[in-house]
Amino acid sequence: MEQFIEFIIDLANEELSDYLDRDAKEYFLHGGCFEFAKIVRKYVKRCDIVINEDLNHCGIIFDGNIYDATGKIKETQGFRKANNEDIEYMKDRFGIPEKTYIQGEKVSNYLIRELKHCNIDNMIKNIEREYEEER
Repeated sequence: MEQFIEFIIDLANEELSDYLDRDAKEYFLHGGCFEFAKIVRKYVKRCDIVINEDLNHCGIIFDGNIYDATGKIKETQGFRKANNEDIEYMKDRFGIPEKTYIQGEKVSNYLIRELKHCNIDNMIKNIEREYEEER
């Protein structure tokens, strides 16, 4: 999972460098966490989006571990699986309004589309295989 997260950050830095006014990791940690979670969730089907109890940060949970743009989160207390109401809350309140769209497309959709052009199949297979081996 860590390798995939770094790949997303690197891709975002490359593709969005002229668009973002900061490093992609900073964007995904300060306003873009829901966009990040949607990207990971699109490709890693066995993960779920989680939100913290303060309702100001989200990530994903995979194989019992919680991740955000920094990788595996060490302090996971206070996170819970996001329900439909939480997802709607994040859609309405998370993000940086002036940085929500790039070339008329949501940042997450733009990066999801760009990831389709990358050879990530083996990376995703490895994540799924490691999950199965843990079981």
